[in-house]
Amino acid sequence: MAPKGLDEQGRLYFAYGSNLSTTQMRHRCPRSTPVGLAHLPDWTWIINKRGYANIVPNNHDRPSQTPSIDGKGDGARAKSDHGPPWGVYGLVYQLHPDDESKLDRYEGVGFAYERQILEVAWVTTDALPEAGPKQPSHGKGTTRPKSEKINALTYVDSARVTPSTPKEEYIGRMNVGIEEAKLPAAYVNDVIRPYIPAPGI
Repeated sequence: MAPKGLDEQGRLYFAYGSNLSTTQMRHRCPRSTPVGLAHLPDWTWIINKRGYANIVPNNHDRPSQTPSIDGKGDGARAKSDHGPPWGVYGLVYQLHPDDESKLDRYEGVGFAYERQILEVAWVTTDALPEAGPKQPSHGKGTTRPKSEKINALTYVDSARVTPSTPKEEYIGRMNVGIEEAKLPAAYVNDVIRPYIPAPGI
């Protein structure tokens, strides 16, 4: 069940690519706000043949484990040739209704990505608004269990699922998003850096 107050004024949107950048999203969807970091298990983050981020469902039979934000996980197995069972981390926005059609156009719905509703679990809670009227936080966020799950809109390219290399201009935008979303460092290093080099490299 979605937390109260988060989807009453718009759909929740799970961003995993360049829209991790809150700066970019302020330009694209000015009435939408970031509300927390979430995790999508059993999917893998890639750069696809178009040169942009995509997520693909895992096709394996090993047990699903949700790693913690420090990468240790709930009894996560030792790293193997497949690496940790990362899944996908993303930033959740409360997408204002006025912004939803704009985002569809930016994402190329109909020729690049398709809309899907996926279940994700909150990871961080300090960015989440209070369920009731907003009160001064004095630097403290709400407390919600990490296991609390929500349904969120995301954009998936089901046609192009083979890993490839990023467009040059996309590398810079992804690096801004990585920094602004405060993704787990181990996840960035293991999952994103094989495709997106760090600035200055």
